[in-house]
Amino acid sequence: MEQNLHLDTARQYYVGAANLYGRLTGLTRDEQEVMNSIIRFLYSTFNNRQLIPMESNLPSLDILFEDLVSKHPSIDKLFYYIVALVVHSSFAERRILKKMWLNHTLRNHILTIFEQDGLIQDSKEEQAEDAFRQLWDRFKRRFFDNQRQLLVDLRQLKTFSPTQRWLNDNLPKAMDIVQHRQLMKLDRERIRRISKIFNIAISVLETTSYETQDHHVEKSKDQTENLLSEIEASPTKLSIEELRPLLFNILQAMNRYQDELYEKSKPQLTLRLPKDFDVLTPEGKQFCFISAKNWNTRKRNTDFE
Repeated sequence: MEQNLHLDTARQYYVGAANLYGRLTGLTRDEQEVMNSIIRFLYSTFNNRQLIPMESNLPSLDILFEDLVSKHPSIDKLFYYIVALVVHSSFAERRILKKMWLNHTLRNHILTIFEQDGLIQDSKEEQAEDAFRQLWDRFKRRFFDNQRQLLVDLRQLKTFSPTQRWLNDNLPKAMDIVQHRQLMKLDRERIRRISKIFNIAISVLETTSYETQDHHVEKSKDQTENLLSEIEASPTKLSIEELRPLLFNILQAMNRYQDELYEKSKPQLTLRLPKDFDVLTPEGKQFCFISAKNWNTRKRNTDFE
């Protein structure tokens, strides 16, 4: 947090620390440091840097959950933040799942979400901790299924092509991805901006004016480069692994389109002799016609001697 990172980027580092620790066995020396990352992650869900404790002596998980449930502005958003942490860290899951069960307010809210998602098949599953864990496992399986579909949809966008057919097919997909509830706010906003770049590409195709086309191409490239710079400064896992390659593909495709645009806009000069006029003038000159055409206007220039 000392680097003034975007909160979603900081959360990714906290999750990464818990994930790495959970995959390494036989470690006890750094467990408190990992717990500190988990606690800071959960306090970060208030979206207020001042509330994230940076000292070494942090509140316990019990105190933390009391603060979360009593003060958090959105228990629903809190739940999905917790999901983002525990599905990627067995270490965090072991320590947090029981806390969620013991906190009646949070437990009831989670059970409501499970019921809305059609996960509860028997009312008895709401009454025992073991049943709660089984519901949680079902939720995780569905979470990972949705995550895999999200990645499939994003990878389809990597085939970007500045053609009417591709854009008409894939702009709605990009807008659907924006609504995906498993996205972090920063990733969602970046995908929304990518969909706007798609709209600019459509504007390129909807005009025949060279100047207007070139303006829109430059605009799409500028916005793509700006977004790439922001990802470098505030990375997230999804942005680095999925959005960054997509943006590079967009940039390359628009560069190729612009090269073709420049090539087509070059005047094509032709030289021909007038019919039945193959004699020289008294000054020793021969008449000829020179015409200049380009791919857009197809205009013929004045004839010259």
